[in-house]
Amino acid sequence: MKPRKLTTEELLGRLGQPKTPGESIRYHRIRLGLRQEDLARKLRVGKTAVSQREADQTTPRAKRFSNLAAALRVPSFACRKAAASHFIREKVNRARKQP
Repeated sequence: MKPRKLTTEELLGRLGQPKTPGESIRYHRIRLGLRQEDLARKLRVGKTAVSQREADQTTPRAKRFSNLAAALRVPSFACRKAAASHFIREKVNRARKQP
């Protein structure tokens, strides 16, 4: 017997509130029922680019935030704010670790 497929609501509940820009991208992609391939097609990028952004390995350039926000149906300032706050936290954490 195959395991039951999770509903979108169940999956989003397991993901919890996004803490990084990549988690936010993944959260909103799943909320819309899109696969990485679907989002990549909307953004006119490769699936690898979407995967890397969701893993916080890369960050979209500022001019791409509006395209990303439109594809995910969120305000563009929300994408910029999530990215900025994440990177500020990262810099603060790195500074604290240095002796």
